Amino acid sequence: MSKVLFFDIDGTLIGFDKKMPDSAREAVLRAKEKGHILVLCTGRGECQIYPLLREIGFDGVISSGGTGVTFHDQVVARHSFGAEKMRFLTGLFRTYQIPYLLQAPDSYTIPLEGADGMREAVRENVSSADTDPLSMLAPNIPDAVYFDPSITDHPQDYAGTDRILIGSSPVSVERLREMISPMGLKIELASFKSPDPYSGEISPEGISKSTGMMELLQFLGRSRKDTVAFGDGPNDLEMMEFSACSVAMGNAIDSVKEKADLVTDDISRDGLFKAMQQLDLI
Repeated sequence: MSKVLFFDIDGTLIGFDKKMPDSAREAVLRAKEKGHILVLCTGRGECQIYPLLREIGFDGVISSGGTGVTFHDQVVARHSFGAEKMRFLTGLFRTYQIPYLLQAPDSYTIPLEGADGMREAVRENVSSADTDPLSMLAPNIPDAVYFDPSITDHPQDYAGTDRILIGSSPVSVERLREMISPMGLKIELASFKSPDPYSGEISPEGISKSTGMMELLQFLGRSRKDTVAFGDGPNDLEMMEFSACSVAMGNAIDSVKEKADLVTDDISRDGLFKAMQQLDLI
């Protein structure tokens, strides 16, 4: 019986050097040949997914931490903030001078006045120092990163935003959680190389990678017992708890390892291949 396999991207399929280990690519292709359903399950927006992963031919994508769900380019579900929450959040960011970027399925928008702060946060935690990190946010779609000098003047135009990244905030993620939760919003630590208490990812309350998994399984007519999930970071915790079998990479944070049914080797030491082989998926 085939399984539905859910893969985080950063730190699981792709290293923070932006490279996919040959062994990971081989494992995924073998799993595809065996008839398993392959699903990317990521905090990245759809336009931010690496072209090399698109070329492999994953069957489904759960993007932006569960706000977008597609299967073979068919939209299964979409969730966004709406105008009221965007007015609240952009006002909050302006008051506390918090650098941020707005994530939508086909674009990223950054307030012009906070671009330098966001640029440094992404450079330090995600991208290399020899390129403009903001230009690397959406490698799959040219010109998908926009700068808006007046987002707070027309936040309703961004009602379709599905996720917000804050970086190097003067207000901690913990404090922001207290401030935004009454509005039906949640925040978790950003999926950076090292967790940063001042950088986070904001999404609508009740939406996560696990809810995206549920929506996709319902669409496919498949059961939770058929699922295997692979992850490493803080936004993978609910995915790990939901799946029938969960695998933590050797480079995963401790809380993910504690939730996992299996802890494999680091991504750079063929961890994904070893785990899939051990679970008889390839």
